[in-house]
Amino acid sequence: MKRNNKFELTLGIIMTVLSVLLFVGILTFFAPCGPKEDGSFMKCHEMGQAVMWTACAMTLFSGVSMFVPGMIKLVCSVVTVLLSAAAAVLPNVMTTCMSEKMQCNAVTKPLVMVIACLVAVVAVAKIAVVLKNRKKNGEA
Repeated sequence: MKRNNKFELTLGIIMTVLSVLLFVGILTFFAPCGPKEDGSFMKCHEMGQAVMWTACAMTLFSGVSMFVPGMIKLVCSVVTVLLSAAAAVLPNVMTTCMSEKMQCNAVTKPLVMVIACLVAVVAVAKIAVVLKNRKKNGEA
C-alpha cells in the first residue's frame, strides 16, 4: 500500500472513530437530559435525537469512504463534512433546557460541537488528500 493511500485510510479511520464516538456519546455519557418524573421528555430530547441520527449518517458515510474508489470516496467525504457541520449547529439551533447548569447545556452542547468540528476538519483533510492523489494519478 502506498504512503498516500495509508494516510488516506488513516484519515478515514479517524473520521469514522470520531463519528462513532459522537453517536455512542450522545446515547450514553454525554446524552442530553433524561426523562421527567412523569415520563415525558425535556426540550433537549429532540436535539439529542437529531444529533444521534446525524452522527449515524456521519458514521455510515465516513466508513463507506474508506472502501470505495475515487469519486465516490470524495462524495462520501464531502457529505461527511456537511453532516458534521449540521451536527455542530444543531445544539445551537434547536431548543435546549433553560438552565445553563443542566446536562444538555453544560456537557452535551460543547462536546457535540467539538467532536463534530473535529470530524469536519479530518474530512476536509481527507478531501484534500483524495484530490491530491487524483491529480497525481492524472485522474479528472
